[in-house]
Amino acid sequence: MLKINGSVENQYVGKTIAQLLNGKNAALENIVVEHNGKILQRERFVDTFIHNDDQIEIISFVGGG
Repeated sequence: MLKINGSVENQYVGKTIAQLLNGKNAALENIVVEHNGKILQRERFVDTFIHNDDQIEIISFVGGG
């Protein structure tokens, strides 16, 4: 069971982190991805595949004041 930000989303199993982010329309310049408890470097988004039982957190940074 794949969890993304706490929700089960098995449709991304077998895809890359980059494909997940594209599917979520994530603004890459403002996010950090945690993959199974570790921060994933941006250059690894294209070659890191998502497996069943992975846990992914997509963290967005929002500016303001």
